[in-house]
Amino acid sequence: MALTTAQIKYLRDAYAPRNYLVEFDAYNLVTSSVESLYYSTDGFTSNPSDTPSNRHFDSRVKSALSMSRNMYSPGKIGGRSVPSFGTIKLTNTDGALDFLQSYSLNGRDIKVKVGDGTSYNSFFNIFVGTMDQIEWSSTEVLIKIRDYQHKLDKDIEIDNYTGTIEVTGTAQAASTSSITLASSSSGTPSYYKYMDIEITSGTGYDQKRKITAYDSGTKVATIKSTTPWVTVPDTTSVYKIYNNSNGEDRLKDKIKPLCYGEVAHIEPIEIDPNNRVFQVHNGAIGDVTAVYAGGSQIGSCSSGSYTNAFDCESDGYTWSVPAGVSGFTKDLANGKFTIGSSVGGGSSADYVITADVKGSAETDSFNSGYVSHLGDLIKRIVLTKGGLIATDIDASSFTEFDTATTTIQYGDLGYYVPEGENILNVLDELVSSLGAFYTFDRAGKLVVGVLTEPSVTAKETFTDIELISISRRSVGIPSVSQTVGTRKQWKVFSEGDMAGAVLSDEPYRNRLENEFVDESYEDLTVKTKHLLAEEAEKVDTYLTCNCLGYEEAKRKQTLYGVERDLFKIKVKTQPFMLELNDTIQIKLDRYGLDNGKNMRIVSLNEDALKNEVTMEVWG
Repeated sequence: MALTTAQIKYLRDAYAPRNYLVEFDAYNLVTSSVESLYYSTDGFTSNPSDTPSNRHFDSRVKSALSMSRNMYSPGKIGGRSVPSFGTIKLTNTDGALDFLQSYSLNGRDIKVKVGDGTSYNSFFNIFVGTMDQIEWSSTEVLIKIRDYQHKLDKDIEIDNYTGTIEVTGTAQAASTSSITLASSSSGTPSYYKYMDIEITSGTGYDQKRKITAYDSGTKVATIKSTTPWVTVPDTTSVYKIYNNSNGEDRLKDKIKPLCYGEVAHIEPIEIDPNNRVFQVHNGAIGDVTAVYAGGSQIGSCSSGSYTNAFDCESDGYTWSVPAGVSGFTKDLANGKFTIGSSVGGGSSADYVITADVKGSAETDSFNSGYVSHLGDLIKRIVLTKGGLIATDIDASSFTEFDTATTTIQYGDLGYYVPEGENILNVLDELVSSLGAFYTFDRAGKLVVGVLTEPSVTAKETFTDIELISISRRSVGIPSVSQTVGTRKQWKVFSEGDMAGAVLSDEPYRNRLENEFVDESYEDLTVKTKHLLAEEAEKVDTYLTCNCLGYEEAKRKQTLYGVERDLFKIKVKTQPFMLELNDTIQIKLDRYGLDNGKNMRIVSLNEDALKNEVTMEVWG
């Protein structure tokens, strides 16, 4: 949240009058209605010209805001992003707030504002978020609060397969062991074999049976002998045939897949075994760049000696995918593709089918069509699946983030969700792999950032005058090297998965057997200074290019291959001026800080009641 110059000046003035307003929604369990409640530290009534006008804020706020915010888990540098938590205390010595026991606050919105009290419009937000629950004492009501990260704590996809309906028709005739399908039914022999048929209306309603044979000439479908019709259908019987595989309705209730960015060797969902139709994304996609049967790419090389397009084209030859039975066709609007009937011997069970895909090509509030850079992927997911809208996002933080590091600026990434996942888990996997973080700021907007070297210019400087306490924390021995996993292969092949041509291609076979291509950067000079320096733990990313993996490994080694400081400091300063990842300077006659050192804020605890700020700073 970017404060204005006037707001920063106001916050810096320790003698400026402070009045805090707390506004929140509460659900009245008695009347089944939502009410808005208003409280303040010193009492306040808005002016007739304000919006809202003539609104009284009862003087009940004892502690307007105590908030803890972290880039990563406390005490850690890197890893998954964590939500922000805090509390607000209201005075209740007279029991006037006892009525809140009949209200539900959890999940409802809350705002905290600060201002000099001249008018409502002079106040500005220092927290926008949601409430968790109330804790009671004989004299206080403590409201637990948190940021909006909970909005993304949901399934990334809820759309599922209901059991694919192959055809609907009216029976021509039937016996206890068979049913004659409509004359328009398939002319392909055994087409409906192993599918389920359900009578949806008419005689025999609500019976479901397995088809064990189908005569395409007579249109007679034979049902499983151990389960004959109890009520034999007739010409009034309307049926549905469900497209199953191997006698099982394997798609029923299965969550539809999602694909973002560029991915390699994902296993698509086979939605129509008879016609060999596969789905990779529940929506429009950018492209299906390659399809493989048993690891062998569908198509052929003009040299006649390669099993995959990468090797073929890297040696100057042309890889082509012929039309018809031995190729594949794309349905990009629906995230699907169909392979020819001769591929894999005509049965999907003969070979593992995988694909290289450029995923989601939907439109969101910021981008239209296919995207593959980290910032764009985050926005695509939270806007199309997370329920956020454009105004829920701090666009300026994303603009800055998009050029923060070489890998974030130029790296193509990809992520595949074959059968459902929590949005926060997906975001954490993508974001943490490149050392980044996400959170919601004071205004309740989604922001992103990445830990880099502290800025040259510090936002604030703290000396022994402002410092209440300082303690040094361990950050470990500098690393001698960093390793990054790239080019994730979503299907790791075993020997039994591979086609014969792949088994004889040793280099390509080895690639299929390994999930990542590792890239490392080493600085042996670190060993001269730190004899116990070791390789850092490998970090797997979703980068599609191993060359950018090398750049990321180099960046991380430059960042973590030198001695670093991590301090926990408590300072006398006005809260709510600083943000996570801001650069501050510490200048103190201890810890080698005599000339001042610029450091990044990685955690921030602010207390409006005490006018104190406790921070963890790294640099």
